Amino acid sequence: MSRSSILSSETPTGSAVLTSYYKTTFNVWALQSTADLRPDLRLANRNFVSLPGYLETLAACRNPLAGLVRTWRDQRGPPIRHLDHLARERSLFIELDVNLDRALTERLHAAGPLARYGLAGPAGEHARRMAAWRAALGRRPWERETTRSAVWAHYLLARFACQRSLATLAAEQLGAGLTLAPHDRRLRRLRASCPPLRR
Repeated sequence: MSRSSILSSETPTGSAVLTSYYKTTFNVWALQSTADLRPDLRLANRNFVSLPGYLETLAACRNPLAGLVRTWRDQRGPPIRHLDHLARERSLFIELDVNLDRALTERLHAAGPLARYGLAGPAGEHARRMAAWRAALGRRPWERETTRSAVWAHYLLARFACQRSLATLAAEQLGAGLTLAPHDRRLRRLRASCPPLRR
C-alpha cells in the first residue's frame, strides 16, 4: 500500500518505519532484497510481534526497532517514551491503521500515505509524498487490488484527519477515496460522521 512512499527519496536516509499491513511489509522487503532499493531504511511490522521468531530475527539483524516492538507487545500499547527517544535519533514513520492508540495518533503528522512521528517534517512533505505515491499508482489504477489498496490508504488518512480535526486533509482524502470508489460504505459513513466536516 505505501511501499512507493516508504522507498521514495523523500524518506530521509536511515529512517525507521513501523508498518501495519502485511502486504506493505512483504513488498518493501522484496524490493530491498531483490532490487537493493533503500537498504538504509529500517523496517518492522508492529502486528508481527506475536509470530514465532520475529522479534529474535529483528534483534539478530540489529534492527533498532527490535526493542521498541518488543516493548509494544509487552505493554499491549505504544511505548511513547521509547518512540520519543527513537524519533530524536532518526526520522520515524508509522503506517496508519485502525488499531492505533489515540496517544500515538496525537503525535503523528501526515506524510503521504504514512505518518511522521514526533515533529512535523519539512514544509510540503505531505504533498510531495502524496504526489509521488499517486504517480506510482497511475491516474486511475486499473487493477482491482491496487484500487482497493489506494482506497484503503485514503480511508486511513481521512480517518486520521477526522480524529485530529484536520478538515482540509479529511475532505481531500475522502474526496480522493470516493473518486475511486463512489459507493464505498466506510468512506460514506466517515464523511457523514467526521467532526471537522460537520461544523
